[in-house]
Amino acid sequence: KREEFSPRARLRAARDILSGSASRDHLAPIFSCTQCGLCARVCPEGVDIPALVELCRVELHERGLAPLPQHREIIASVLELGNSVKKPREGKWSWLPDRYLYLFEKKSPTLLFVGCLPSYLTKEVAATTVELLSRLGIDFRLLREEICCGAPLFNYGDRVDAERIVEANARMFEREGIESIVVACPGCYRTFERRYGGFEVVHVVQLLYDLYEAGEVEFRGLGTRLTYHDPCHLSREYGFYEEPRALLEAVGELVEMEECREWGLCCGADAGVRPAFKDLSVSLALERLRQAKKVAEIVVTACPFCLFNLNYANLKLELGMRVAYLTELLLEACRGR
Repeated sequence: KREEFSPRARLRAARDILSGSASRDHLAPIFSCTQCGLCARVCPEGVDIPALVELCRVELHERGLAPLPQHREIIASVLELGNSVKKPREGKWSWLPDRYLYLFEKKSPTLLFVGCLPSYLTKEVAATTVELLSRLGIDFRLLREEICCGAPLFNYGDRVDAERIVEANARMFEREGIESIVVACPGCYRTFERRYGGFEVVHVVQLLYDLYEAGEVEFRGLGTRLTYHDPCHLSREYGFYEEPRALLEAVGELVEMEECREWGLCCGADAGVRPAFKDLSVSLALERLRQAKKVAEIVVTACPFCLFNLNYANLKLELGMRVAYLTELLLEACRGR
């Protein structure tokens, strides 16, 4: 119900910013955008508002009007600590069981890029992904020196520092003989796909779906009602609608929410909205959980940011839902084989 959060306000701000009239009045409409892409999907004129917002963020940064204070802290964390969540480097692999330490020494051309949130805050994503891929015999390795992919800096308009991170990562990957990168985070997927060249990029959903379709993996039913929350980048931007649903239908009864697939609501966490506009972010997560609670016992997603924000709203408001990352359920379904 706030005008500055509307697509129309973003277009007005973009008109001013890109014509040279940028001011601090434009910060709220431009930086409250989650880049979910739904406005572009429904726009009758086909205006790509997320692309305009991205351009405006760079312009605001170059003019010294951005980043916002909360984003400045995250940029500093990425540059100084190698992660976007302001955690010390030494804790990055605390979730990894000793039996998987050999993955650091492995010379596989396939890297599992864990990402910032799974390394520190949504550790269940990292732990279950490593265990599931290992159990299925997937050839991959981990990189002890892994740092942020640079997505937050691109999101905040800091293109110069973001490109430096891309260059540093690309050099490291080439030195280590990496040819393909498996990710659990749609934000990482988007960044590698758009900003890095020379590497094949695969989301873990795509990898697991291909194995399932080829008959190389089977899952037992868990006897639960599930609903799937589409991560905006993975689904609306890259079209991964059927793959996660096919996997979930193999382990439970999949029931769709009122707004799903290309019309699915955003969780509210992405593109820097969670740290800078927390109330807005949580209100979006709450609306999504209300829809989920009407149809299922468990809401599943394939994005660590969605998982984090939905879980936060779920616990804060005591909604009693279970929010799970896809590999958590698939690992449970594998254990009974």
